[in-house]
Amino acid sequence: MDADLDLSVLICTTGRRQELLERVVEAYRDTVPSGVCFEVDWQAGDSTIGERANQLYARSRGALVFFACDDAVPQPGWYEASTATLAEGKIPAVRFMQDGKPLHELYDAPAAAGQPFGFTRMFLLPRELRELVGDSLPIDWYGDIDYSQRVEAAGWPIVSCPGMVFEHLNGPRDWQNEQRDHQHYELYQASRGVR
Repeated sequence: MDADLDLSVLICTTGRRQELLERVVEAYRDTVPSGVCFEVDWQAGDSTIGERANQLYARSRGALVFFACDDAVPQPGWYEASTATLAEGKIPAVRFMQDGKPLHELYDAPAAAGQPFGFTRMFLLPRELRELVGDSLPIDWYGDIDYSQRVEAAGWPIVSCPGMVFEHLNGPRDWQNEQRDHQHYELYQASRGVR
């Protein structure tokens, strides 16, 4: 599909966190600068996050596509910071905060802009790069790890972007269970050629 918008924000959701989703959608409307033509779309259901991401992408219209979470609220300046990093041929790593502190010290502590990060949980991608890297694996957990590895293998390093801040609301994960997590880990390992 030809892009006729600047940005597509694509949110995977189960449909069971409606209040969180409404808050997140409104925050995109508040934080994407005026003059940027964009859409916010979401896909609910019991399919995997990867499957929903692929369905969303298939109907998206943005030159940039942003695969986002339904419980992560964008903070002012996220768009400007992340697109500046993207313009350098690098993928910005999202920074999750909770109550004003990094959600996970290992991944989300501030680092100098542009420093190698190697991983992100949400992906802002040019449409051409998404076409090159291809579909997400049909899994929940480990899908972000897999896609980070594939993006970097395509020549786009994932780097620290201190201005790409999102408040993580830590919504309930009633779809998650140990058996499903294990199955998805096995699928991820198989996709890497690990048995």
